[in-house]
Amino acid sequence: MTMTSRERVLAVLEHKVPDRVPIIIGVSNATGIKMKTYQGIKELENIEAPDEYIYHWPELGTAKIDEQTMQRLRSDVRGVRDVHPAETLQRNQQREEHSPFIDSWGSGQTEISPGEWFPGIHPLKEATTIRDLEEYQGWPDMSDPTRIAHVKQAAAALAAENQYAIMATPWLLFPLERAFAMQGMDTFLLNLAVNPDFALALLEKTAQFCKELMGNFLEALAENVDMAGIEPYAQRFAQAQVVNAMDQANPSFAVMIEMHKGFRSRQFRHVERCLELHRVSGVFADLE
Repeated sequence: MTMTSRERVLAVLEHKVPDRVPIIIGVSNATGIKMKTYQGIKELENIEAPDEYIYHWPELGTAKIDEQTMQRLRSDVRGVRDVHPAETLQRNQQREEHSPFIDSWGSGQTEISPGEWFPGIHPLKEATTIRDLEEYQGWPDMSDPTRIAHVKQAAAALAAENQYAIMATPWLLFPLERAFAMQGMDTFLLNLAVNPDFALALLEKTAQFCKELMGNFLEALAENVDMAGIEPYAQRFAQAQVVNAMDQANPSFAVMIEMHKGFRSRQFRHVERCLELHRVSGVFADLE
């Protein structure tokens, strides 16, 4: 019997056999398609749709895939995302052409070649003390309603349609990846080894803001969500300091999401299962 996309995804998450392998593509930055590739797909399939970017963020380079292309690729999941605050979007849209993109945390990207952007703005690169963190003036306002103003309506519309599994994919970067953005990966990892108290304080600080946004995001979703993507790095990272530091984030993101009673399947969808679906999604290349 042919399943709906949502039925197919939930079957796999329940360790049942679906009618075919579910596909997650085009839902988030991690499962996304870069603009040049997206344009090529549209050309091959004779699909006419505008070139738009997820999060309204051209410098990220990830396409916001139109519905016709999503259906052509047989994506079984639709995502609900947050966006940059309105002030951040407006400021960057009005900035001088080719100048760096700066996000609401103060980190950002520089153009290293025409149309190619690299995360090279790290506002806490020289920070080494907890006082440096306390004195930093660029911490974001996670209560800004423009980050999630659209979430409730978007999730409710997908739930009413009841065709696709709904994945919550807020652009949080989560504590570890956010620490990389604030200091640079090499600098933060060095601090993790030689200045662990500072590294832990930075992780705790970023976790505080990330969990605040996640809480607001989950509240806006209400019951209209099937699974959520969270950062797996803390569980996988070889450095024990990272695991220990992330264990101290209470509640952890996994527990925080699991406690949210809104998941329509009434069960927590762990990130590792989401990633498994993403890994097998390569079968989309064999479309008829």
